[in-house]
Amino acid sequence: MKTTCIILLFISFSNALLAQCPSAGRDSSTTYCKNEPFDIATLRSLDADPNGVFINPMGDTMTSTSQTLPFPGQYTYRYLVSDTNCTADSAKYIITIFNCIPGGLSESVIESQALIQTNPVSDYLVLNEKDYDQLEIRELSGKLVLHIPGLNHQKVDVSRLQSGHYILVADKNGSKQFQRFMKQ
Repeated sequence: MKTTCIILLFISFSNALLAQCPSAGRDSSTTYCKNEPFDIATLRSLDADPNGVFINPMGDTMTSTSQTLPFPGQYTYRYLVSDTNCTADSAKYIITIFNCIPGGLSESVIESQALIQTNPVSDYLVLNEKDYDQLEIRELSGKLVLHIPGLNHQKVDVSRLQSGHYILVADKNGSKQFQRFMKQ
């Protein structure tokens, strides 16, 4: 009887040690345009426990993960998971909101996610297509930093740009599209 109790106690203690505490996953950051709807839950990493709560920048528990922010700036959201047997864990999501229509372009300019092959970029911006009437690279404020008239190849040298976020504006056959990208 005494041996059985010790074995059961040891098994219970071993199982408690092996129990995995819930994880909030990894921190992340992203950018959105002002007034662009987004879902903060899409930033939760795949290894995060789905039973946590989202905390908005004001420190309040969120009842909905759908957000729209009208003012440019940086906002910090948190994802919190807890368990009675473990220390609480949290992940931080930094959302940066920008005025995205660069340099006075009209609201009819379409944002695309298909202009650039890889994002972020290092020395070369590799495009999915060639033969553009013109390309512009702008800072997020809209300031023009590079203008390329009549491009007929898929690589653009961006090695002289400082690390940061930029907007590529592509004009092809009278249709303009833009895509945000990050230069490392």
